Amino acid sequence: MTASKQPSAAGGPAPRAAQSAAPRPPAAVGAAAASRLADEELYERSIGEPEDYWSERAAAALSWDTPWERVVDCDFAAGSASPSYAGWFAGGKLNAAYNCIDRHVAGGLGERRSLVFAAADGGIEEFTYADLLAATTRFANVLKSRGVVAGDRVILYLPMIPELPIAMLACARLGAVHAVVFAGFSSQALGARIDAWGARVVVTSEAGWRGGPAPGLKGEVDRALAAGSSVETVVVVARRADGDEDHARLVAGRDLWWHEAVAAAGMAAPCACEPLAATAPLFILSTSGSAGAPKGVVHAVGGYLLYAAETFRHVFAPGEGDVHFCAADIGWITGHTYLVYGPLAVGATTLLYEGAPGRPQPDRLADLIVSQGVTSLYTTPAVVHAFTAAGRGWAAAHPMPGVKIVATVGDPLSSEAWDWCRSQFGAGCPVLDTWWQTETGGILLTPWRSETGEPLAGSRPYFGVAPLVLRNDGRPADVLERGNLCLAQPWPGMMTGIWCDADNVARFRASYFARFPGLYYTGDQAYIDEDGRFHIEGSSDDDVWVLGERLSSVEVERALLSDAKVVETAVVGCPDPVKGEGICCYVVLRDDVEPSDALREKLAQHVGEVIGPFAVPDRVHFVAALPRTRSGKMIRRILRKIAEGDPTDLGDTTMLADPSIVTDLVHETRPQTTQAEARR
Repeated sequence: MTASKQPSAAGGPAPRAAQSAAPRPPAAVGAAAASRLADEELYERSIGEPEDYWSERAAAALSWDTPWERVVDCDFAAGSASPSYAGWFAGGKLNAAYNCIDRHVAGGLGERRSLVFAAADGGIEEFTYADLLAATTRFANVLKSRGVVAGDRVILYLPMIPELPIAMLACARLGAVHAVVFAGFSSQALGARIDAWGARVVVTSEAGWRGGPAPGLKGEVDRALAAGSSVETVVVVARRADGDEDHARLVAGRDLWWHEAVAAAGMAAPCACEPLAATAPLFILSTSGSAGAPKGVVHAVGGYLLYAAETFRHVFAPGEGDVHFCAADIGWITGHTYLVYGPLAVGATTLLYEGAPGRPQPDRLADLIVSQGVTSLYTTPAVVHAFTAAGRGWAAAHPMPGVKIVATVGDPLSSEAWDWCRSQFGAGCPVLDTWWQTETGGILLTPWRSETGEPLAGSRPYFGVAPLVLRNDGRPADVLERGNLCLAQPWPGMMTGIWCDADNVARFRASYFARFPGLYYTGDQAYIDEDGRFHIEGSSDDDVWVLGERLSSVEVERALLSDAKVVETAVVGCPDPVKGEGICCYVVLRDDVEPSDALREKLAQHVGEVIGPFAVPDRVHFVAALPRTRSGKMIRRILRKIAEGDPTDLGDTTMLADPSIVTDLVHETRPQTTQAEARR
């Protein structure tokens, strides 16, 4: 798609301006064309013959204890009345831990590195697949000794340390359902999840380093359990926070130290992997809560693990000796799928790091990438924006030529972020803008590898994924016309329900199937370009209504980001007595740019020039950072509340990567004369 294309008369967005890409030699062009043709043929087969396609992939990618009887038992139209309808590989049995560890050791890969841990203090710890098997076996035996059996729920309230993936795999080994709760959550949020999911065990740590002072986690657990709960055992990893006087206060009969428990007699004994029904739950995970109260969605063993393995293999193409770095917290789905289950299921090496991307210095991630020989990187545009804010000089001093693939997730990738990646990792390094959700289990939209030389050209559906864009009345949107992104048929990684909701069937149906009957409604907006590629335009809840006209917040954000002084921005609606709703912009500038009223006015006018006079922002606030989860998801509801002048009711902010920025946002979002008032 080129910058000369215009939006449709139906109100579609202006396409992203294509950036210049280095011309490829004829041989490379021919190979890319052949690769694209192969991709197209395979995709058409995956859509037209999904049962044959996924049956072949399941047999090739995973080890099964019992073959399945039916590949998929799912009907979007009828299934929305069932609490758990996405049945993949019914009748089959397998174990996720066996597929992620044991079979690799049995296949002679025991000395291959499985997990590399980079601690906040700079230390590096490596686990071979044999090491990971031994550690997982010990902790699985600890859980068994506390009465944990298949189907029990285990809450993992841990920082980014090796014990977290080890505990996940130990639960999977026994068939227990793990539920990772982000270590930044408060005791109140933790307690709500413990109660909702009926957990028997909580695994936690004394403390966890996330980019600032080490918060005490054990104290949060004690407060969460103070009123009584279903929890019978609390396992504590010894990682004392400075000045934490509660580090040794274990509750007799309930609490035990991790290091003592795994070293106890008998814990090193073999622990067989429990053969589980492919449709049995593997884990529960809350959605990000970006649109309100989070939901505890469930992913099943067979379908999820297959989809994690297949999408990881296809997108990141791991080879012998490669190291994959997913810079996401395991408390979110990105870390589950592309830090733990996806890489380990295919026998790759995955890097786990403790702390925050830009602390103590902006080069933290760059040092890790170079020192650990990272070859594929999965991160968020927010992290890239933080790099660009640090200045081009810093980037030039930290080349990372070993990286062969970069992918981002969380928000649409901006032109500036794309340019930065290409300059930093080299013109031959594909930069992939991916899209998916907690509910989908894995990547749904990604540029095909045969097309990655085309900058910001949009994404194709992954194999077996059938997306479409609809108008509000259910009719198909035209080319370049913005509409509702839906999915027409099931895929293996999709959620199987909502756990323990009092009215989970109705909530499930209302959330995903009521808007467009017979289709899965993603809640996001998108458009399709002339080449059939999809462009995500953000959540439908993020739109701003100006004088009755719907305006995409992403479109305004893109206009702001086209100014080189802007590295990150978020747009929300704000009350306006004349227009009903005005446009409020939160803007993060480059570190070397000084905020000013003149710049504020210039940016507002620039938006009007790019989109139209009606889209000139009413408020432009310069802020130091934006509220995001550790997965990179923007939490716009917080910005809306601040813009509405109601900063006292922001809800739970502990899901944020840095909750302290909320105070800064409220302070920095000072009252100002709106652009409309200034013009009047």
